[in-house]
Amino acid sequence: MTTYFSDGFESGNFTAWNAGPIGVIGISTASPHHGIYCTTGSRQLNTEFTGCADNLGTAYSSLYSRVYVRMGSALPATWANCGIRLGSAADSYIASTIVDCANNKWGLRILNTAATSYWETTSTMTIAADTWYCLELYVNIAAAGTGTLWVDGVQKVTGTYDNDAAGNPRIVYCRAALNANEAAPTVFGFDCCSYGDAYIGPEVSAVAVKRRLLMGVGL
Repeated sequence: MTTYFSDGFESGNFTAWNAGPIGVIGISTASPHHGIYCTTGSRQLNTEFTGCADNLGTAYSSLYSRVYVRMGSALPATWANCGIRLGSAADSYIASTIVDCANNKWGLRILNTAATSYWETTSTMTIAADTWYCLELYVNIAAAGTGTLWVDGVQKVTGTYDNDAAGNPRIVYCRAALNANEAAPTVFGFDCCSYGDAYIGPEVSAVAVKRRLLMGVGL
């Protein structure tokens, strides 16, 4: 596997993200998924964003993106773009992962040639506050291309869509944006972001690594 970009925020800042932080976002030591640091950002209005972005420098027609996402105690009442967002060289929207807390579903959203959104959502599943979820999105921007979403390492959604009008993914984000104004702010956290040319999968926990080493099992 070739990794195009990855960051777990262990530098304590956003210097690895060459397109910088977006909206109100900071680095936190409170409950990271891995290591010492993760991001934190609070949003309440549908005009607000929280996240960070990196320009990969090359547009890839096929891309795997993985981001860990956590939402605070006030879950969004409606759906929100949450976790992964992909953009072209011109920063045109291509695809994103979504969360629909009202119906307890994750999903993927892709812009097609008609400049309308293609949606696929998971079956009903528990979405809990203050819980880390591993989201991985695969897109293949081609005629009759594919979009696939894994949640915590389990394939949940796959679909075929027509050729994207916005170009190939070049700008990658870990990002949250609300679809509607919320009664209370939602705190979003991101960690363990990675982008490459093959399936990435969940991070191996420190406990699992120790257990494997004690058992003499290779990683």
